Amino acid sequence: MERIRNFLRANNRKPPVLVPRVTHGLVTRKVLVMEFIHGIPIMKLGDEIAQRGVDPGGRIAAMAKQKILKSLALAYGQMILKDGFFHADPHPGNILICKDSE
Repeated sequence: MERIRNFLRANNRKPPVLVPRVTHGLVTRKVLVMEFIHGIPIMKLGDEIAQRGVDPGGRIAAMAKQKILKSLALAYGQMILKDGFFHADPHPGNILICKDSE
C-alpha cells in the first residue's frame, strides 16, 4: 500500500485517489493495519446523493460519478501500465468516496 501511495503521489500534482497509510508497527505476514478513512462506500453513493437533495439520475450526480470514475481509471491505469504494481482487490468494499470526491 505504501508503494502504491508513494507512486501515485510522485506521478501526479494531486493523486487521483487517497490511499491509506500503513501502521508499520502493527503489520505481520498475516495482518495489515492501515489508517481509518472516513467515507461513503461506493455502492451507497446514490443513496447519499439523494439524501443531499440531488437527483441521483440527474446532471450533477452524473458529473460527480464521471469525476470519480475518471480518478479511479487514472489511478489504476498508472499503477498497471506505468508502475506494474497495483491493488488487485478493487471490490466495492475497498472503494470509499470521501469529501471533495477523493
